[in-house]
Amino acid sequence: MGKRLIKLGLILLLGLVGCAGTISHDVVLKVFSRARSQITYKDEPGKQDYWQTPDETRRLGTGDCEDITLYLQDELKKEGVKTKEVGGVIDLTPLLAGRKGIQHMWLEYKEGNDVYILDPTNDIIIRRRSLPIFLYREVPYKNMKEKLREYNERFKNGAENK
Repeated sequence: MGKRLIKLGLILLLGLVGCAGTISHDVVLKVFSRARSQITYKDEPGKQDYWQTPDETRRLGTGDCEDITLYLQDELKKEGVKTKEVGGVIDLTPLLAGRKGIQHMWLEYKEGNDVYILDPTNDIIIRRRSLPIFLYREVPYKNMKEKLREYNERFKNGAENK
């Protein structure tokens, strides 16, 4: 846990220079931190790819990258912060010694002229322009539009259970 907090602190310092103190960014930091303390990452069994609604994620207290990202998006929306869910490929090997080129989902939001990546799965908030392009590549993965449509339909209808 200590290494993770140090990593987060370093990334926050690198990516947020010049933005601290703005109202919406302060809200983002507060909501991001709260979401990360409430929801734990958990892989889905087998090849299953079910996207939980924010209520399901809140109730279970766990989720994979899509679940945590969509939960964070819902929490930020309640605070008036507009975000965009982004699917693609992430390669954090140079930063976190993680797996190379994995399918992933994160959020992006705009603050002034800057676009920020919000990656609750890896505890990262950073200005997009602060990163080499290969780290977060927007490449919508197979069936992403269909999965978002299915998720939005269930979310709109207030589905609580699988």
